[in-house]
Amino acid sequence: GDYGAITMLPTSGEKVDFSPLRASGYVKEKTIFSPTLLKCRFLRYQTEISLVPTMHGAKGSIKYGEKSQNKRLFIDFSKRNSQIEIDFENGIVKGFVSNHILPQALPKNFKEFFIIKFNAPINLKNTIAEVSGEEQSENHLYKGENLKISLCFDTENTEISYSIATSYISFEQMDLNFETEIGKKSEEELFLEAEKLWNEKLSKI
Repeated sequence: GDYGAITMLPTSGEKVDFSPLRASGYVKEKTIFSPTLLKCRFLRYQTEISLVPTMHGAKGSIKYGEKSQNKRLFIDFSKRNSQIEIDFENGIVKGFVSNHILPQALPKNFKEFFIIKFNAPINLKNTIAEVSGEEQSENHLYKGENLKISLCFDTENTEISYSIATSYISFEQMDLNFETEIGKKSEEELFLEAEKLWNEKLSKI
């Protein structure tokens, strides 16, 4: 978005590729891009991701093939300065990005704070990051420019769920947004809430 963004790509396998060659194709006719739901299957990795948005976050799931090895999630935090802290045991990634596209209109220290909670632990040894072109691993904290990371989940399950919350103010506001918008709601409940909100807004046009 204009004020901060991350991109996520579920992958699998031993090799970690931080170059643009990691890209995957998808079938347009079988992909959903709507205001209330994103669902996409990546042909190269035989993985699928879904995402239901809220006002300041999202909830979704990642599906891997039955024979997938090293279930991974590649996250690109873009070019400017970013910082992430990983709680491997509890499957939590927390940090901030400052990759907004409006540097002249925003304060120099403007950040988007975020948290991603997975329902699976993250493997410390097999999680690999790249910071300013240099690979790093087995750290709980990563920070710098051009930050990318390949998380490796420590689970036998073929489906992993996740929840995201964000804030442009602080980590405390981010946590509040998580509790008020997502909490213990399911992906289906949030989808129905989003559909209702969009229908209410569109009915006024």
